[in-house]
Amino acid sequence: MRKTFAYVLVLSIATFLIAYVPTPAKASPTSIEVVPHSTEPLLDEFLIVNITVNDVTDLYLWMFRLGWNKTVLQFNGINDQPFLEKDGGTTSGIMLSPSISEINEAGRIEEAACSLVGAVPGVNGSGTIATLNFTCLSIGNTSLEFWEESPLHEPKTDLWDSDGETIPHTALSATVDVVPEFSGFAILLLLIAISSLVILRNKVFRTHALLEPT
Repeated sequence: MRKTFAYVLVLSIATFLIAYVPTPAKASPTSIEVVPHSTEPLLDEFLIVNITVNDVTDLYLWMFRLGWNKTVLQFNGINDQPFLEKDGGTTSGIMLSPSISEINEAGRIEEAACSLVGAVPGVNGSGTIATLNFTCLSIGNTSLEFWEESPLHEPKTDLWDSDGETIPHTALSATVDVVPEFSGFAILLLLIAISSLVILRNKVFRTHALLEPT
C-alpha cells in the first residue's frame, strides 16, 4: 500500500512539472526579406531589389524601414507589386516617407507602407510586395538593412492582419558589393596577354624538342 501511494505521488509530481515546464518558442515561418540576399552589380548600373513576404496568413498591411550606405547606392524609386491584390482587393498604394531627395540625403527610407482598403480579408502565401530601384554610385559594399527607429522604438518592419493585429515574423536583410566594370579594353589586353603566353610556351616546347638528342 505504501509503495502504491509513493508511486502515485511521484507520478503526480512528474505530471505537474511536465505541464508547467516552459517550452522554447518556435521561430515564426513568416518572413519579410530583401531579395536577392547578396548581389554584385557593376558600377553605374541600375540595381533592382525586391521586398518579399513568405508564408504569411491574412496579410492586410505591410510596412518597412530600410537603410544603406548612401555613398554606394542612390535610391531612384519604389513600386508596389500586386501581392495584396491577388484575391481581388484594392490597395491604398505605397505610402513613402520622406521624399526621394531626403531619402538619398539620409541613406534610408523612414517608412514605406501599403494596405488593403475596406472590410476585406487579408491574403495568404508568399510573394513580392515592393520593388526598389537604385543606381550604383561607387565601388564598395553596403547592407540593405531593415532598421528600427529610436528612441521611439518604432518597428523596423510590420505586418498586420485584417483584425489590425501584428503578424509574428522575421526580417532578413541583404548585402550589395558594387564591383568595377571589366571594360572592353581590359578584356583585349587580357586576350593579348594570354595569346602571348601561349606563343611563348609553344616556342619553349619547340626549342626543347630540337635540343633533345635523337
